[in-house]
Amino acid sequence: MQSINGFFTNAQQQITSLYGFQDALLYQPNEPDTARTIVQTPDIFHMPYETIIIETPDNEKLHGFLIKQLNRTNERETLIFFHGNAGNIGHR
Repeated sequence: MQSINGFFTNAQQQITSLYGFQDALLYQPNEPDTARTIVQTPDIFHMPYETIIIETPDNEKLHGFLIKQLNRTNERETLIFFHGNAGNIGHR
């Protein structure tokens, strides 16, 4: 019985720690020094891609990559990846 209580106490402490530090884990407020100058592209992994620019109603520009599959099939899923709030997509 004591080992079960110890397990749940440990699990509760870990969950409490994760909850307390969730902002630090998810939101990185500091950009790397090269965030505005070096943007890596899927070229470094030899992946076929298109550059996509979407202009928003408030005149901001969202830059993205459409990475295409090597073998063209409709049986594969599509993944949309939002890289977060610091740096740029090349840092992910």
